[in-house]
Formats: sequence, structure tokens, C-alpha cells
Amino acid sequence: MTRASHGSIYPWDIPRGRADTEQDVARCYCGDCGPDGIAAPTLGTSETLAAAALGTVSEVRRQTHRFSLLKVDPVATSPVAEGTPP
Repeated sequence: MTRASHGSIYPWDIPRGRADTEQDVARCYCGDCGPDGIAAPTLGTSETLAAAALGTVSEVRRQTHRFSLLKVDPVATSPVAEGTPP
């Protein structure tokens, strides 16, 4: 499982075997408020806009619960060589 940096949200099902890389979640939107694409990508990094469902993961042994991103589906990706400097 990969830890994300936005509060207590963790990507649980990263597509294409990317669960070994850390993912930073900059913002979360509801389905009605979210952008359609990446308007201003950052030069030198690849950004991904993804649609996902928000779920809960429960660890019975530890008696803990945390939010999780489920059914992650990439919508748009920005190339590393394109965008504006940070």
C-alpha cells in the first residue's frame, strides 16, 4: 500500500503495478467540482489527474480505520518536460 500526503487518504488500488511508488495527493474534489484536465502543469514533474472512489479500510487486529482511494482511474497526465517552472 502507498501512503499519500493529503490528510489520512491512502491510495489502495494504484493501477499498472505502481503501488511501490509514493503518490502525493495535492487536492481532492467531488465529482461535480473537479477539473476536466491539468490546466497548468509543473515543469520537471509528472502530474496525474485521476478519478477515484473514497472508501474506508478497516484493520480489525489494530481496531483502526482510515480513508482510502478505490478504483483509481487516471484521467490526464502531464509530461515531465512540459509546463511552467515551480
